[in-house]
Amino acid sequence: RMCNTMVEHVPDETFEKVKNTPFYWLDGNHENFDQLEADGGAWQPGVTYMPRGSVLEIEGKRLMFFGGAYSVDKYNRTAHVSWWPQEAIQYGQVQRTLETVEGPIDALFTHEHATSIPYSNKYKDDIVETHADRNSLEVILHKYQPKFYFFGHHHTRDLGKIGDMEWTCCPIIDDYEYTLWDGYEIVTEYIQ
Repeated sequence: RMCNTMVEHVPDETFEKVKNTPFYWLDGNHENFDQLEADGGAWQPGVTYMPRGSVLEIEGKRLMFFGGAYSVDKYNRTAHVSWWPQEAIQYGQVQRTLETVEGPIDALFTHEHATSIPYSNKYKDDIVETHADRNSLEVILHKYQPKFYFFGHHHTRDLGKIGDMEWTCCPIIDDYEYTLWDGYEIVTEYIQ
């Protein structure tokens, strides 16, 4: 199952469903990449970091993870303190994935979204620097053609379908809603 939420906001019956579920995460654009590169995410006990291009098989479903995104506010941040240049998706990371990972992929998890996703929140579309990450993810999306696609960089709930693929932007965790995926369907629930 995939879930995004803050534990203190989850009703008891929902927490019971997910409390023993392994937790996997991918990088976004505000991680401390110096630390992440040094320890592979080991500083977060009980969770497993999934590097860009990594694949995990759970209950017969193959999940690909590809983090990273450009920070639109990087000029208001300090390099290697509150902003890291490693946040952007690199050409070599995409090429390595395309060359080494075979399909099929059932679900793709990214931070930014691929270019073809008709996400409704367009405020970052005019920022040219975001296009490289989105174009890179488009190449991955096109090659692997997952049935499910999840991303979260934009923090606002949105969902849709392109052909046979369902996609969703998972909301920021303090929006009192969460996304569950059991491998077959996406469920959004709201916390009262």
